[in-house]
Amino acid sequence: MAAKASDTQRTKFVLDEKDIPSKWYNIQADLKTPAPPVLHPGTGQPIGPQDLAPLFPMELIKQEVSRERWIAIPDGIRDVLRLWRPSPLYRARRLERALGTPARIYYKYEGVSPAGSHKPNTAVAQVYYNKQEKVTRISTETGAGQWGSALAMACSFFGLQCKVYMVKVSYQQKPYRRIMMETWGAQVVASPSPDTQAGKKVLQQDPNSPGSLGIVKKVSATTIHVGNNLTYLIDVTNTGGQDVHTCTSSAVPLGKFWKSCRKTPVRSRPLVDEFCRAARSELPGEDWLPPESQEFRDNKVVTGRVRKVICSYPRSGDYSAFLKAYRAKSLELELVPQGTISERMRCHAAGLGGFFSPVSAGTKLAEGKETREIDGRLHVFEQPLKGDIALIKAHKADRWGNLTYIKSGRNFNPVMAMAADLTVAEVDQMVELGEMDPEAVITPSIFVDRVVVVGAQA
Repeated sequence: MAAKASDTQRTKFVLDEKDIPSKWYNIQADLKTPAPPVLHPGTGQPIGPQDLAPLFPMELIKQEVSRERWIAIPDGIRDVLRLWRPSPLYRARRLERALGTPARIYYKYEGVSPAGSHKPNTAVAQVYYNKQEKVTRISTETGAGQWGSALAMACSFFGLQCKVYMVKVSYQQKPYRRIMMETWGAQVVASPSPDTQAGKKVLQQDPNSPGSLGIVKKVSATTIHVGNNLTYLIDVTNTGGQDVHTCTSSAVPLGKFWKSCRKTPVRSRPLVDEFCRAARSELPGEDWLPPESQEFRDNKVVTGRVRKVICSYPRSGDYSAFLKAYRAKSLELELVPQGTISERMRCHAAGLGGFFSPVSAGTKLAEGKETREIDGRLHVFEQPLKGDIALIKAHKADRWGNLTYIKSGRNFNPVMAMAADLTVAEVDQMVELGEMDPEAVITPSIFVDRVVVVGAQA
């Protein structure tokens, strides 16, 4: 309860838990002149929602551009904040007397949070919204460790993995801050670190570099190698002055993908190409070409990186590279009837161990396979067909990855999406959440990991 006006001695004011605010106040609603827009670092032009979409959860984009005075705080955020909020408000009576001022001076004490600072107030909200869009891993940087501790704590509340790059001198001088982050489940790395290209360059110049906030920001926003996988961390600055990076691998078209962190729409083919060039610099020797190009397919065949092809029609388009490799016996071919190949993929998607089909019975396609007579007709046993990566074509997608198709696009794309570990969907159009009729969705988002827009919106 707030103090009465006649209370001249009270210094601490604490609200009841039921009085935790249910809305955030947006100062933009009361600015006489709108705040100047953020400029795109590449073009120098004001950024729009389409520029923010690959970086931020949609809800945060809406808040970024909103002119509404009040923004509702989700219950999931308030449930966490009530662990330490409301934080106490203090009146600095002694400071007032020391200054001889008639003004009343108040301050909020945020040290009551588990992390010991005000920074969980934004960390909890940011992690919550990323969780809602199926982010599973978050990386950030920290200097003295306050922000790293706040984010580690927030990730532990919502079950996300957290990696924190900590300025090396602080990492060495403040072991208890590191231990706090690790207690909350975070991986803490001294920066500069040899597991990033930026960190390697710094260490080559100065092996004993103590690190700095500038270095750690660069290091935490660069690519990180984990085994043979490649992932990308995007540097996003929020209004609190801290940086939170959402782990994505939004456009790497070839190689071993890091399993989906979230569905990130790639808005333009040039962005895909730029990511390919970045990947090439990180993994020398890989030919990072757009996966839909004939050059891509031919190059993989010619260089011997394709060992086996399973298909119904190997002679589609320009098949000269394939034919040359097949005749040289450097490429294995498994022909499968078109309906059978679809059912083999569907079989894997359904978790079945195989099925009997009469289609290839009595032909060379049945050689080496189990056969069985069913109802007086010979059947051939077909194994499930699993894909590591599926590159599919759809018509529309929303940010969750729900897909619709046009006409014959429904033939094989939906089952391919279900049968692969990682599915990349090329779409003509990206729509907002809620615009797509649920009854029209053919491939639910659970089967889609990446969305690439190549139509009019690209």
